[in-house]
Amino acid sequence: MPRWSRGTAPTLAAAAAVAAAVLLGVALRAADPLGNPVLAAEDPYTHLILVREHLADGRLDPLHDGGTLYPPGLHGVLAAFAVLGGADLYPLMQFGPVLFGAIAMLGTAAVLGRYEGIVAAFVGVLAVAVMPEHIARTTLMAPTALDLALLPLLVWSLLEVLQGRLAWLAAAAPVSLFLVLAHPWVLAIVAGGGFAALVLYVLFPWHAARHARPTLRGTSAAMALVAASLGLAAASRWRASGTGFAELGEPVLGTMTIVVIAVPLLLAFAAAHGLWRRARNLGHDAPVPITGPRSTDVQLVGAALLAVGLAVTAWLATQGGLPKGVDPAVFLGVPILGIAVLGLLALPRIGSPVVHAAAGLFFATLPLVVFNPLGNPLWPERSVVFLGFAAVLVVGAATARFAEGAGALMELRARSRAARKPTKGTARRAIAPGAVAALFVVASTGAALVAATPGPLHGGWYRYYDACEFAALKAVGEEANAADGSLVVAGSWEAGLVVSTFATREKDVWFKSDVFQSEAEASDFTAWRSGEPGPTFVVLERYLPKESPHSDLGFLHRAPYQLDHTSCAGDPPPAAEVSVYVIRPGGRSA
Repeated sequence: MPRWSRGTAPTLAAAAAVAAAVLLGVALRAADPLGNPVLAAEDPYTHLILVREHLADGRLDPLHDGGTLYPPGLHGVLAAFAVLGGADLYPLMQFGPVLFGAIAMLGTAAVLGRYEGIVAAFVGVLAVAVMPEHIARTTLMAPTALDLALLPLLVWSLLEVLQGRLAWLAAAAPVSLFLVLAHPWVLAIVAGGGFAALVLYVLFPWHAARHARPTLRGTSAAMALVAASLGLAAASRWRASGTGFAELGEPVLGTMTIVVIAVPLLLAFAAAHGLWRRARNLGHDAPVPITGPRSTDVQLVGAALLAVGLAVTAWLATQGGLPKGVDPAVFLGVPILGIAVLGLLALPRIGSPVVHAAAGLFFATLPLVVFNPLGNPLWPERSVVFLGFAAVLVVGAATARFAEGAGALMELRARSRAARKPTKGTARRAIAPGAVAALFVVASTGAALVAATPGPLHGGWYRYYDACEFAALKAVGEEANAADGSLVVAGSWEAGLVVSTFATREKDVWFKSDVFQSEAEASDFTAWRSGEPGPTFVVLERYLPKESPHSDLGFLHRAPYQLDHTSCAGDPPPAAEVSVYVIRPGGRSA
């Protein structure tokens, strides 16, 4: 490490810079929930309802009879916040992802600082802070936000295990196994990235003078943990859509089992058999027998091959067209992609545990993002942020190495001039040019990340309702809570989802479109509810025509129904009118 980067003052300055970058990232993520009280998309509503239901009866069961169980890991974390921290569920759904984003930024700083130093920590956190896709994924309460908080710790702990520090299994194992219960799909990305990282290490090993090399025992332990976790995830096949491997057919699962589990085990057996004598002589913690960094010529050839591979991948992706909804330049930003590509090309020279891990994740995730080999309409878009996580690790490490190289070059030139014309104080002044050069590299990179990275994605997440409509639906749920035996009937699942968010478990909320499509169904329903002791609320809103295009609302204009209230009628677009009709207990009108 250069002298100008050592000491208390540089460390404190770097810590302040990292803290400032984290605050910037938190501010960018909090802008969306602070500016709109309506939860984005539909995921947070579903997770809120599931957490509330799990807490109400203490059981992990589907929301509806005959439904599928969503992996409960995220819900367990949210329930802990709600019970132990006393947090209300709705604000938790709004601002919990921002907390996960802050943890992700701090974790990124920690892993980069551990392996690449204070400069890498700052640049990596700044890249995470401003990345549009990372911002988007940490403003929506979904398993991906939790993944991003856990990934830095998982990568860090697995790298420590890889280098023979097996005590780190105490951190790696709980995180890896927890992902089986939270978001199993991410384990496939981790497994693929880890395998690619090991291949890259064999081709381009990092210098042992900078970082300890992988050991046989550490490599075997890391492989076994990831393979076992992925095997459990594939075996569980959570049936809730998009959460695991439920969409994969048996042939694909069989292939995955062979490739991801059987092949590494066979390779490990072959390696153990072939290297037994050497391992016995060198000890159980002997480094994986790689001779060391290759020659400069080999490094140049390796960089050229990596460049060709990336160029061919980009060309094929553009020729075939990117999957729907995927635009890496917009989602990640050109500065992050550009610096990451430069860092990947320099991998043979600047390799390290974190650079190899990031490169492995990058190369494992890139095909999922640009080619969609599994044919799933959702996975490419959901995998972009993991490609971005790998990219920011490379960005941080590469910038630190570039700054180190520029600083060392300037120091060398300054000392060379000083040797020719020695003057008083030369030794101290010779360090200054190196610090200035390194600071210029870091400042230029930081400015590019902040200035040239796109802002929030397309105005943020979509909302089904505006603030007025949302308040009207919330009021329906709260009014139903105030009356025993109440029932809310919505003609669209969107309205039913929002009302269910504010209706307790004891108050039924039904999405029942057939009531609005069939006169017979409407008559039977009216006759049944007229004799019930609790009120019946029927909600009409903007999505009813979509779910029931041939709806007949004539039954609502006859007794025992009465118009309870109408909201948002005078609001300008995009607000739409929300009307609530009611049957009072016993069929009486109020």
